[in-house]
Order: sequence, then C-alpha cells, then structure tokens
Amino acid sequence: MIDRATVVEESFLVQCMSKIVGCLVPSAFRTQRIIAWLLVLALFAAIFIPRIMLGSAGGHYSVDLRGEDVFLLLAFFAACGMRKTDTVVAASPEIFWIERLFISFLIAAVVSVFYGLYLGTIDKPLVSLLYVVKWCEYFLVFSLTARLARQEAVRQLFLQAFWVLGVLAVFYGFFEYFRPQGMAVYPNYYRLFERPPFHGDANHMGGLLSLWMALLAGVCFTVRQKRWAFAAGALVLAAFFPLIWTFSRKSYFALAGALSLAVFFPIKRRRWLWLGALLVCAGLLLPTRLVSRVMDLGEVFSGSDPYHSSWSGNLDMWHRSFVHFDKLAAFGAGLGARHRLFYESQYVLIITETGVVGTFFYAVLVGSLAWLGFKRMQRAEVQSLNRALWVGWLLGWGAIMLHSATCVSLTISKIAIPWWFLTGTLFARPEPEELLK
Repeated sequence: MIDRATVVEESFLVQCMSKIVGCLVPSAFRTQRIIAWLLVLALFAAIFIPRIMLGSAGGHYSVDLRGEDVFLLLAFFAACGMRKTDTVVAASPEIFWIERLFISFLIAAVVSVFYGLYLGTIDKPLVSLLYVVKWCEYFLVFSLTARLARQEAVRQLFLQAFWVLGVLAVFYGFFEYFRPQGMAVYPNYYRLFERPPFHGDANHMGGLLSLWMALLAGVCFTVRQKRWAFAAGALVLAAFFPLIWTFSRKSYFALAGALSLAVFFPIKRRRWLWLGALLVCAGLLLPTRLVSRVMDLGEVFSGSDPYHSSWSGNLDMWHRSFVHFDKLAAFGAGLGARHRLFYESQYVLIITETGVVGTFFYAVLVGSLAWLGFKRMQRAEVQSLNRALWVGWLLGWGAIMLHSATCVSLTISKIAIPWWFLTGTLFARPEPEELLK
C-alpha cells in the first residue's frame, strides 16, 4: 500500500503555506464546504466570467486575470490552512499515481522553460511562467476535487455543478442564436460564443459541449432506469444545436468519434442507434447549415494556400514548429515559446515545446487516465449509474483526445478546468479494492 502522506500533503510549499494561512485566515474560512464551493465557482467562472486584461507581455501576448484564477487561489489558501484532522479521507493510490504523473509532466515543463531560456528560444519568460501557473491550476483542480469528492455529498454537488454548467451553456447558445449580437461578416455564418462574455471561443465551447454531451450519452446508453436514459438523451439532442451553431468542425468530429467509440463498450445498442439516428436527422433535415459546413472540408483539404485553407495553414504551422527540432528534441523549445494559436494542436504544442521528455509524461498521464477509467467501468455494477458515468467519461476522454488533434484543448481553461473537475470527481469515489496498490 502507498502511504497516506502523498507528495501533495508533504510538499514543502504546502507545509509553509499551511503555517502562514493557519495564522492569518480564520478557521471558519478553511472548511471543506468552503473549498468545495470555491471549486464550483471556479468551474463556472472559467466559462462565463470575462477575462480582464492587466497588461501586455509584448506583441500579441496579453496578461489577463480570469475569474477562476481568483477562486482557485482562495481554494488553495483555504486548503493549505486546514488542519490535518480536518482533511477528508486520504487520497487513494489511484489519485496518488495520477498526481505523480501530473507532477512529472509539470517538472518536465519547467525544465523545458529553463532549457528554452538557456538556448534563447524563449524571449518572454513571463509568458512561460504564466503557462506553468495555468497548468498548476489544472493540477490543483484535480487534486482538490479528487479529495473532497470522496465524501458522497460533495461528489453529488460536483456532478450537479457539471450538469448545470452544460445546461447553462446550452441555454446561452439558444439565446444568442435567436438574439445575435452582431452581423456575420466572415465567414458568412454566425458562430456562437465568439462575443462577450466569451472571446472567440467557438472552438473551445464546442470542445466543452462535446465533452458534456459524451458524458450524458454514456448515461443514456448504459443506465438501467429509462427515465434517466430519456432525460440524458433529450439533453444531448438539445445541446446538439448549439454545438452545430459553433460551426466548429473539430468539435463535430470529436463528438462523432466519441459516439462511435461507444459501440466498443457494454451499452444498450438500441438506444445508441436511436440517439445516433435522431442526431443525424436533426443535422441533415433541419436548416442548421451543418451539411454545408462539413461539405466545405473538400475545399479546405484541397487548398494549398495557407492563408485561405485552414488545413494548409495548420500544416504550414506544424512544419515550422519542427524547424531545428533535432537540436531541441530532448526538452523542446520551452513551454510558452510560441503563442498557443500558432499550433492548433495540443500534441504539436506538447512535443515541440516540452520535447520527448514532456511528451512521454503527458502521454503516460492521459493514457493512464483512460486505463484506470476503463478498469473502474469494468468493476462498476452493470447498468448502474456509476458504470454509466464511467462509460460517459471514457467517451468524453475520446472526444477530448480527438479535439486535441486540431486544438490546444487541454491548454485552454474553458476545456481543461471542466475536464479535470469531472475527472477528479469520478476518480474520487472509493472502490472496494483500489486498482493500484
């Protein structure tokens, strides 16, 4: 068995912060309930609170303050100030294993920054520092969620919060579609989630909706109670329209791939066929412009001008990303060496900025999540809500992995924070026998 004292609880930073916060912050503000609600607020703030520009780091780099930054900082302070006797049930060996892999990737990212500074490939150290801080926030979301959600009441709160998050995003999508904030100039269709309180987030919100719909689809395909299956399927169908109106093709394929992956799981295939048929009919028969958006792919793939074809533009950027990579293969050019929009691929970003070392730990991290999630699904009671949630999570994992091929999905807070929030919530539930010992 792995000892209760994990790398998180016993880290020098946490111990120092615990002493400072314990002296400065009243104990009433250092409770599990407060921390749980701060995490929920961070989840909603990541999606709906506009960012505030604090300054510029040069060029097109801006330094922004986001709502989730404030709530996560408060949650970190509150967690550090808790007495050991106040902590929740010790983290399971699974959580410890995931945290260790996550920290290994963070260390590789930090090493890549110092390596980039040494080679001169990083000319804006502040940008690289902020990228590292953002990834630390994602680790914090997972670590705190995975500990607090071991209490069933908190777990239910977190699952309900994730459900409400998607419902609000869907409602906002319908509201904006029927009350557009401006005329579509280019391209000649109105994309949702591009205007305040969002900031050009059509692809990002499309990725979030794909994740949310995949989770609900898993419930629809697996759960025993027909009313739960019907409600989940109805929500997937409702969310399908805001997803279409983002006109994010990468999100279309992420959802399609996730739903196709479901055929390999122990699901009720009749429900799978019914929901798939409803989505296809809704997309093809209703005036959603889905067909024209997908049919444009032929022109996109055939075009050779990187300024007029998004695919050619991606290929051009990816080719330039690997220039001199033979000299940077070990640790990459350094996290934050280039603007994230340069890549349009999480995988290209990781391998070119953190090198082979960072890519190895990243691949092991996301691969271990899928393996452990699959084991959890197998151990869950057949047709139970717990198994349905794990099927949905695995489908969501597939959606995120597909979305990451042409988007820096797990670098973007609008996708990464909900993803790690959901992942920590599901992995937190104690099992009769832990998978790792």
